[in-house]
Amino acid sequence: MARIPPRVAAFSAALASLALAALAATACGGGDNEKAQISASIAAVTYFDNSGFHEIDDQLTQKGTLDPTAHSVAVHIQTVALTTDWPKELQAGAKGLAQAMGDFAMAVDTDKPDLKKATELSNKAHASWHAFSTQVWSHLQEHAGLKAGTGSDAHSH
Repeated sequence: MARIPPRVAAFSAALASLALAALAATACGGGDNEKAQISASIAAVTYFDNSGFHEIDDQLTQKGTLDPTAHSVAVHIQTVALTTDWPKELQAGAKGLAQAMGDFAMAVDTDKPDLKKATELSNKAHASWHAFSTQVWSHLQEHAGLKAGTGSDAHSH
């Protein structure tokens, strides 16, 4: 069995805590749906940004090899995108991200995937992820009263 890196384990635990907090806010909010949506958005975009999809796309694009976790990571991103209670302004972007990740996941869900097609779909999903992540962070910054666009969509490794 593969060893989970400590950073990934710590991140997973933090994300689970944030997700539970968002769920509790939804259950106890009694009409405070905006706060619950903001919490859910933070949890989801943090998950996307730390999912490892950038590295999966880089490996496929630069080395022509498919990471064995590529399918599950794409399906997890797709699932989070489709099940998060997004503010109305983010719903279309979430659906677009889910579609791109789903297309990629289907392309690699075979014993012998077409690597050229998988690379094209991975690049599209990667671009969709960046665009949506930027949209979510801008929305959150505006909600926080910050000047939109003060964040970065640069990769963190």
